[in-house]
Amino acid sequence: YAELYAASEDTGASTAPASQKGGAIFLAPNTTYKMKGGKIQGKTKNYGGAVFVSSGATFIMDGGTINACSAIYGGGIYVQAGATCIINGGSITSCTASKAGPAIYIEKGAEFTIDPKANVDENEIVDKNPVSMVSEDTIEVGGTSSGYGIQLHYIFLGSYPQTYVGDDMNTILEDWYQSNNPSSVQEYDSTYDLKSTKRTWISYEYDGELYARGTSDAYRYPSTPTTYKSGEAITPNGSIAWFKVEPIRWIVLNYDKWKNGTEQLKVLSEEAITADIQFDPPIISGGGNNNWMTSYVRSWLNQQFYNSAFSEREKQAVVYTHLKNNITNGYKTAPSNSTYWPTSKETDDYVYLLSCYELEYGDLPISGVTIGGGYTKDSHHKICSPSDFALCSNGELYTDYGYRTRNRAGTIDWILRSSGETDEDICFVYASGGCNASMIMSGRRSGIRPAMTLSI
Repeated sequence: YAELYAASEDTGASTAPASQKGGAIFLAPNTTYKMKGGKIQGKTKNYGGAVFVSSGATFIMDGGTINACSAIYGGGIYVQAGATCIINGGSITSCTASKAGPAIYIEKGAEFTIDPKANVDENEIVDKNPVSMVSEDTIEVGGTSSGYGIQLHYIFLGSYPQTYVGDDMNTILEDWYQSNNPSSVQEYDSTYDLKSTKRTWISYEYDGELYARGTSDAYRYPSTPTTYKSGEAITPNGSIAWFKVEPIRWIVLNYDKWKNGTEQLKVLSEEAITADIQFDPPIISGGGNNNWMTSYVRSWLNQQFYNSAFSEREKQAVVYTHLKNNITNGYKTAPSNSTYWPTSKETDDYVYLLSCYELEYGDLPISGVTIGGGYTKDSHHKICSPSDFALCSNGELYTDYGYRTRNRAGTIDWILRSSGETDEDICFVYASGGCNASMIMSGRRSGIRPAMTLSI
């Protein structure tokens, strides 16, 4: 679906008469309208070619089509500050705006949500400071069987293969693929494992949705049969598997500091988005090392992942971040220690992995926060589950710790960018929480949780 952003400019809508608003539907303050079907086509007004949602009004779109409508602002829908617009389904297509928001124009201060199943196209960024993109509500991150998690705000940005489509849909998609030879849309997750084989997933559009197709490479933890979130068995190795390409949810690590304007937004993927992207496999480097600057995973994050997960518009929100990086055995020291954090190791990255110091010893607000049951600076908030796609990409799921997240039972190790205790070590987070260091080669089957800094 389209990138949708809140705008802060004065469009003149607040003083314009109702006759200039909503080519088909004008919602006055304190009114609600639910669109369940039908078609609005070829309508035009200055504000909201099809629909204008006044402050205090609510527009809900469950179905139907808004097509070929036009306006100065908001070719399909104009959402005023203080209004609520909820897009659960339906289509908004081929609409145009002479100034901004061909599909939907959203004033800053409006409440807006969109379901990924809705078909909304041809929209544009109308402001690079979309404050409304960050959730007002929170979700539980981490947790245990007792439910002790931490509540954090979140944001959706970019898209990636995540949820297995299910056995029946897997058959339908594969039959369609074999019969139609469709054109590809996007390549994902092309990498090399330790056996020097290439793993590639490619997406295709089917019935208005994107699905990624590839060959399963799933690790099965010896004592626990591994399943997708649906409960269906992991696709057998060597078999074709299809996954939904879905918006990525990022948890916000510094909400309060961002909200008061003292820091740019720092985010971390809620789940391990994939697995078995080697830190620096010998087949790539010729030897393998624990140097983030020259690592394979850094290159993968900033090239393949960055270019496949984000549109050119979404990239405008991602900050080129200056990072300090430690040398061997310096991960417990502060970055101010120039011996262990030399300037020669510093990098600039769009996408990166967290360091052990940031996560375990630094001032990220998720450290030192009282969570459930009186726990403070506990490991529960550092655990994460893998996506279905990560499990099918050789991720290792642990269920014997008894941990679960809001997404599923079972968690995964995930790697960090910090050099460990010897030249052969990198740091990682156990599936049970807590940071440690281990040999680079043992990073096999570990999860990848990208982090970013955003300018919004």
